[in-house]
Amino acid sequence: MDRSSSSPSSRNPDASPRVDPLDWARVSDVADLVEREMKACVRRRRVRRLSLAGGTMLALVALLWVWQGNAVAPSEPLETGRALVSSPERQTLPDGSVIEFKSGASVTIDFSPALRRVVLDRGEAHFQVAKNPVRPFVVVARGVEVRAVGTAFSVGLEPTRVEVLVTEGQVAVDAAPSVAAAIVSAPAPESETPPPAVASSPSVMVKAGERVTVDTSTTQKVLPAAQTIAAEEMNDRLAWRVPWLEMNATPLSEIIQAFNLHSGSRLSYADPRLGRLTLSGTLRADNVTVLLQILDTSYGVVAERGADGAIVLVSTR
Repeated sequence: MDRSSSSPSSRNPDASPRVDPLDWARVSDVADLVEREMKACVRRRRVRRLSLAGGTMLALVALLWVWQGNAVAPSEPLETGRALVSSPERQTLPDGSVIEFKSGASVTIDFSPALRRVVLDRGEAHFQVAKNPVRPFVVVARGVEVRAVGTAFSVGLEPTRVEVLVTEGQVAVDAAPSVAAAIVSAPAPESETPPPAVASSPSVMVKAGERVTVDTSTTQKVLPAAQTIAAEEMNDRLAWRVPWLEMNATPLSEIIQAFNLHSGSRLSYADPRLGRLTLSGTLRADNVTVLLQILDTSYGVVAERGADGAIVLVSTR
């Protein structure tokens, strides 16, 4: 059939002639340009839709990855069926004190019969000090001294500051004697009265759950008052000390042993078959809550808590 015979004007003489949307452009000799721009606009819209869809998928994959506990990948392939516990490097000193090193940290040990002295050369370290009242334990970090007898604390050395966090007992934070002497003993101008002698450098007492941050960018170090730190912030700040459990088709029986060892929990299961259930991924070895959520959501294993704090795992399937 001839297409022209079915046009509106041929069927109805009174009908208005059909106007193509690009007629104005053809008259102006810019039809090709307009058509190209229209096609480009359509392509851009498609690209945006694909980008949004792709971004959503990536977000879902990332969320699943974190949920499975794979945020920290093992540096070497983990043997199937085994659990690997990654902990910070530890060093036991001759007096029985223990140092835990954040990655990249280093110290210099300088013990004498009268003084246990450790210099923090770089990074951050946590110190669990063995008690000895007649032999103080001192950590020196860029002109700041932390003195303790039997306590636990961390010292972090940053470009312009030193931060001290106390996790047990209390410590005294001082300006190092050489620095304090330079501040106190600086000669006064002849026209001025010399300052009174100071027997010792100023110090700040920091108790468990508190921290103090000393600015080391100036020659005269100002020791601010200690500040209380929330337990949650303290845990986040010292999260590097927590062991991580890396699993690769690891039986739940072995996972439970690791969690009981590193978190102080008392996990067990009622049905021996649950011990053969396998999990893969990476979890903080003290985060029992996340483990229980994964078992409940993915495997139908719920936790029954006893009055004594013990947790028994029971299958609902």
